[in-house]
Amino acid sequence: MHSPQREGFLWSHTGWFLARANFPTKMHLVPDWSRYPELRLLDRFDSLVPLLLVPAFYGAGELLAALAPGLGTNGPQLLVFGVCISTVLLYHLTFSINSIAHRFGSRRFETNDQSRNNALLALFTFGEGWHNNHHRHPGAARAGLRWWE
Repeated sequence: MHSPQREGFLWSHTGWFLARANFPTKMHLVPDWSRYPELRLLDRFDSLVPLLLVPAFYGAGELLAALAPGLGTNGPQLLVFGVCISTVLLYHLTFSINSIAHRFGSRRFETNDQSRNNALLALFTFGEGWHNNHHRHPGAARAGLRWWE
């Protein structure tokens, strides 16, 4: 659903993620996950944790402003950097696996999806950039197959 071969680069980067049809979890594709009540809870209330982070970061910033004014930290500053910027960065790194790792990098395995290993993405995503390895061995817990991956 998120390959650039399907709808192009922008679709693979963010389009599939924003499409209404992809919002609900397709439990028939992950039946083993449905056995875990904590995963079902997180799936049902997926906005809860990010929404709780907003007052937590703002409050921590205001607390630091009151207790340690020499730091120059405040609520809005921690909210912007701790929630907004970090979330956008995390999302785009995650989306880059679907878009960039299907266009740029090396192919260790012949797969029918044009997935590629991208060392730079692997560095920034803690190994997710070994995408061709993942497509060859989708059930493996590690995407890196060599010692340096």
